[in-house]
Amino acid sequence: MNLTEKVIPQHLHPLGFIDAFTHLGADLDTLLRDTQINKESLKSVEEKISYHAFMNLIASGISQCNQPGIGLLASEHFKWYYHGVTGMAINASSTFNQAGLAFQRYSCIAQPYYMPYRCNPFYYLDNQLQVIIPIEHFINTDQPSDPLYRFEIEFRLGLLFKILKQFGGREIIHKAQVELNIQKPYMHQVYEDLSFKNIRYNCRHSRLILPATSIDMEGNLLTKGVYKQTLEYCNEELRKVTKDAPNIEHVRTLLVENLPNYPNINSVAKRMGLTTRTLARKLKHEGTSFTDALNDIRSEIAIYLLNSTDLSIDDISESVGFSETTNFRQAFQKWTGQPSSAYR
Repeated sequence: MNLTEKVIPQHLHPLGFIDAFTHLGADLDTLLRDTQINKESLKSVEEKISYHAFMNLIASGISQCNQPGIGLLASEHFKWYYHGVTGMAINASSTFNQAGLAFQRYSCIAQPYYMPYRCNPFYYLDNQLQVIIPIEHFINTDQPSDPLYRFEIEFRLGLLFKILKQFGGREIIHKAQVELNIQKPYMHQVYEDLSFKNIRYNCRHSRLILPATSIDMEGNLLTKGVYKQTLEYCNEELRKVTKDAPNIEHVRTLLVENLPNYPNINSVAKRMGLTTRTLARKLKHEGTSFTDALNDIRSEIAIYLLNSTDLSIDDISESVGFSETTNFRQAFQKWTGQPSSAYR
């Protein structure tokens, strides 16, 4: 990752945070002081900034606003149009699942540093018919005590709350459970006032847990045609961003779109506009294969479920597409060099 390369469209995420922070009381000149952002350029749709400048912007906003739950407050004031075409797709979605998948897959259009994570599954399903949505962390720090870490966890929790509120309504929000990998704040009531009611702190992972029925709850059915059109816009923009990306990334994206059902190489090749033989040849040239991509995704999901849930090995085996647990155990040993039970 080149932290100084100017790749983040200034008029999308950066402008969204500038808008949110100034709304929350930050002084614009002070906010921009260490960001290399020219105030006169804020009207431009051509300007781009670096990740380093972007982090300075976030840090300055946190420092100036200095309020409990600042990430949640920022998400509340962060308009969907600052996600560009991704925001259009989220607003036009017919179900919570559609909105979540659009958010997961296309956020890299507004924030290129999300690119490595766009192929991750949006959610996992456990044996209690609960949907588990990881609240992922992308900013370049791994310390839960770091203000930037807390800010991003809060911000992403707030965005999930906004999406779910649009599709699930009050009833699903009341059933939702939140686990956060941060210390309980001294003014924890702010979290419940701004988002979900059932929140636990100091957990191993940050995640949102919902009833399985919520994932496909339908919102406005009249937007189906608009949703399809906005996805075309998203895919067009994504092709620009990923034009030089390896074929294996596109394969991974298509594999996770239909979880827990995995498409075969024939259907993936067709979606990519290639013959099966051509796709196999291109992947071989990249030093990988369709089977490798499938196994990588299966292993990532299995590892997440082993670390983050109480699912049995049999249930995890079924979740990642194995009909026989014995085959899963053998595959997991090959993937990680450890038995699945020992890994847990």
